[in-house]
Amino acid sequence: MKVTGRILPKFPKAVCVIILCAFFKAVAYWALTPYLPMYLGNRLGISVENSGYLIGLGSLSGTIMSIFCGFLIDRCDKKKIFSLSLSVMAVSYLIFPGMSNGFLILGVLIVINIASSSLAIVTNAWFSIMLSEEESTKAFSIKYILENIGAMVGPVLGTVLVKLDLRFPFYVASASLVLITLIFFVYSKALVSSPVNGKIDVGKTEDLGIRQTMRLLVQDKRLLYFTVGGVLSMMIYGALVTFMSLFFSSVLPYDEAYRRVAYISALNAAIVMGLQYFVSAVIRKKTIMRWVRFAVGSMMAGLIILIFRSDMLWLTAAIVLLSFGEVAIVPAEYLFIIKITPKEQRGVYLGAQNMIVLGLSISPVLCGYLLKEATASMMFAVLCVILVFSLAFYQMGYSVSEKSETI
Repeated sequence: MKVTGRILPKFPKAVCVIILCAFFKAVAYWALTPYLPMYLGNRLGISVENSGYLIGLGSLSGTIMSIFCGFLIDRCDKKKIFSLSLSVMAVSYLIFPGMSNGFLILGVLIVINIASSSLAIVTNAWFSIMLSEEESTKAFSIKYILENIGAMVGPVLGTVLVKLDLRFPFYVASASLVLITLIFFVYSKALVSSPVNGKIDVGKTEDLGIRQTMRLLVQDKRLLYFTVGGVLSMMIYGALVTFMSLFFSSVLPYDEAYRRVAYISALNAAIVMGLQYFVSAVIRKKTIMRWVRFAVGSMMAGLIILIFRSDMLWLTAAIVLLSFGEVAIVPAEYLFIIKITPKEQRGVYLGAQNMIVLGLSISPVLCGYLLKEATASMMFAVLCVILVFSLAFYQMGYSVSEKSETI
């Protein structure tokens, strides 16, 4: 927080506001998400299996709709989309406790996740439009740090609220989103609504419909390869706590497994929050692949350690290496996407890149299967192989980009 506090004032006030909006949105989201299965089970009598389907489908829908959200963001007033998304999430959280029908609950979860994706995309698009390449990468990293802090603060707040009433996390989340919506309205005049003088540049972007836009994205091999690489790497750094939790649960007593999950979560968060900004400050377009190779190599080293050893000393070393990989890969991916994207198409490109979140859904399924049918060592070995393929796709995307002289 100390680093973030020193750096934020260097940005325009409007940029600071949208970064803080992202932080409070993260706090609201994580204040209730960990307790959502408990609420669905205790209050509504929905089974654990069906709760998983509802939450998973809601999250998957938000990810899949990212491209369409980006398409709209490129063509509509970004301020309106941002404020509308905040308002929709606030209303959805407010009415959620009054629902008991599974289909209605699924619909609201889908709306929440689509609105959340829209907020993330429009925020990143604003960074790339309002700031220089170097400054936009720093802003993105600070937002990422604050979102991680929000992910730590949120569950603690949620624990306090749940003890009072299971509905309270929803009401507090709604109230906090209403507050940041009001703050956003106060400072929104300073924000750029769209890339060129408040209007989207005429020509190619406005002429393209959704089908033509989708065809353009698929034909852009730079974006396609880098996104596939991102999905594969997200299966490791994004799902780190998840697959480690599955691993601990399969080899340790519950109490010890819980302690180790808490330990690696805190260690990972501390490293990301401590180093993320400093790494983003030194990444340049000419060194993107060096950082990607370092990230993948660091994560592979961590997984190789876990293949052979999992006692506390070696576990700590492995998590440190895996966290170093996350710190390097996140800003490198963002900078690459920004570099290959025309300003008038930032939304749809960032929406397509947001598809890497699919890795979070794939990883637990794969790791759970491997732990059941094989061994923990085999699981870590397979994750190493996935990283090799990830690096190959990153390299192909970067090579195509160099040949086209875009980066």
